[in-house]
Amino acid sequence: MASVLKDFPTEEELKRQIMHTSDVVWQPNELSEKEINRWLKNFTGEAIGNVDEEKILALWLLNHFVFYNEQEVRHLCKLVYKDFVHTQLISQPDGFNLPKAISDISSTFRFHYMGQPSESGSFALYYFRQENYLPMKYFLKFLDIEQIVDDNIIFIDDNTLTGDEDSQAHIFFSELKPKNKKRILLTFIATKKAVESLAKINVEVISPIILDERDRCFDKNSEIFFHHKAHLKVCEKMVTHYGEKIFPQKSLGFKNAQLMYGFFYNTPDNTIPIFWCEKNGWYPIVKRYDKKQIYHFTEDERFV
Repeated sequence: MASVLKDFPTEEELKRQIMHTSDVVWQPNELSEKEINRWLKNFTGEAIGNVDEEKILALWLLNHFVFYNEQEVRHLCKLVYKDFVHTQLISQPDGFNLPKAISDISSTFRFHYMGQPSESGSFALYYFRQENYLPMKYFLKFLDIEQIVDDNIIFIDDNTLTGDEDSQAHIFFSELKPKNKKRILLTFIATKKAVESLAKINVEVISPIILDERDRCFDKNSEIFFHHKAHLKVCEKMVTHYGEKIFPQKSLGFKNAQLMYGFFYNTPDNTIPIFWCEKNGWYPIVKRYDKKQIYHFTEDERFV
């Protein structure tokens, strides 16, 4: 079938590209054609009046979805630690012994996850320890935010995307005492806004991947539509329409983030909901495990 959108690939071409990327990158979470077709059934044509156009636009977005598999997460652990060490080496005197300096840096600091024990920060910390060959003694077993006396604790998380006053990172660091101490947060992915916002409360964010406006799907400078700007608005209309049906008030992701990525273990809610939402009959193409504040044992589908 020829593409109904000028200068866009056909539906078949887009599927082939997605399947090829999935085979190479998404392991062991490869997408099947059956899963892709089932996801495409979500798009009925009601948003822009043409079901074929909607499917091509949906596939175009899926083709640009960034999936971080386990191997890539492990690589990010190495990169963020390397960046952290480099920031510490800057203050070393001329003629310093590099191996000894790196060893001293590692032994001086203690590492801990940001957030709760069951959240992604603690999961990331596990890979961080393994990939950087750090001994267990460099990791805190327990953190009491009311009794911190040292300023050599380095915090780990997988992504830091807003830094607003109601964000997890801002709340977490605002509760740490003493409040005038500088804190360091190592994170795989951050936004320029989060880096700037957290700096205001004396938190230095170190990240190998810094996202900006170009990474927002429907920004005027979006890289996804760099060569197809004429189709940006109609695609935004489609995504917003379905997003409002399945995730009202957050149709383009939490805080209108408009992001397009996920990890092999979870997908952040800052990513556009048409990829991960399971509400109102919507079939997701990637999984998101939400944080349940209240657990109802008898209502869990595994036990009924």
